[in-house]
Amino acid sequence: MGVAGFDYDYDYDYDYDYDYDYDYEMTIDGGHAGNTSSRPDSFLEEAATAGPPPGRPEWLDGQPRAVDPAWVTVTRLVGAVWVAVLAVSSLVPVLVLSLVALESALPRALLLLAWLLAFVVLAVLSFLWPVWSYRHLRWWLDSQGMHIRRGVLWREEVAVPRNRIQHTDVSNGPLDRSYGLSSLILHTAGTENASVTLGGLPHTLALELRDLLLEGGEDDGV
Repeated sequence: MGVAGFDYDYDYDYDYDYDYDYDYEMTIDGGHAGNTSSRPDSFLEEAATAGPPPGRPEWLDGQPRAVDPAWVTVTRLVGAVWVAVLAVSSLVPVLVLSLVALESALPRALLLLAWLLAFVVLAVLSFLWPVWSYRHLRWWLDSQGMHIRRGVLWREEVAVPRNRIQHTDVSNGPLDRSYGLSSLILHTAGTENASVTLGGLPHTLALELRDLLLEGGEDDGV
């Protein structure tokens, strides 16, 4: 094509090849989570099996929960110590009584046999009772506060309203510390159940519960 003596020769040869491969994952609220075309399938499997959102403990679900199973061992050890102390402290009076007050061998033997049977029963109970108590000991949190259900022969359920809690303590003895356990003590206003103790908690959990129960407001997750 020529204009006013000029000769222009245009030769356009453009070859565009667009290859877009976008794969967006939509979130529940309608936003884009990003390009997931390069993510492995394991990412979706991990998302499906993910637990509670970060920052929200799993025990904030209002469901009854048991204490740590190590509480059974600690309670058995404490019971064994008490049985041993009672056995030693009572053996001397029994021997003195059998030698001084009883003249024949048969009454003495019967007295020693009764003493022995009594402590055998105590030893068996100190071994089995913690298991029975563990099966019936449950705690949970809801919008009202802390609930504790316990008791083997006589069952009780203690409800500690959150707005009645004045302060809380976390305590542990030598045996508790050796197993990583602590007791949560709730002090409330009023005369009935003014102090409620929940033992057998992992130490970190006891600290978290202590802090959570003292927090104010409606957005603390309980």
